[in-house]
Amino acid sequence: MAGIVVGDNPPNLLSRLVGSLVKHRGPKGEYALTVYRGTGTVEIHCAFRQQADADSFAASVQAVAVDIHPGWLSQRTFTLDVAAAHRIERTRYDLLRAKEVKPRRR
Repeated sequence: MAGIVVGDNPPNLLSRLVGSLVKHRGPKGEYALTVYRGTGTVEIHCAFRQQADADSFAASVQAVAVDIHPGWLSQRTFTLDVAAAHRIERTRYDLLRAKEVKPRRR
């Protein structure tokens, strides 16, 4: 799954935000995140070992299916702009609240 960074948003900050959301969603399997700059656009790549973890995360970031990377089991993209960052932060906050953990403000 790839989050396409648009605008002047700092990719490392967005990567930490996406990583925090993944962590708080409580994935059952392993996952990895990286910032990728090889296409001329900055992307946050997210890989999940468990399909259910990928599906859950994809739903939370409104990812859509694509077919541009041969060899991957599933391929989805989502736009990482200011609105998406706010949605991710709200979702993270809601997850923390549901677990009765006081969220830290950034």
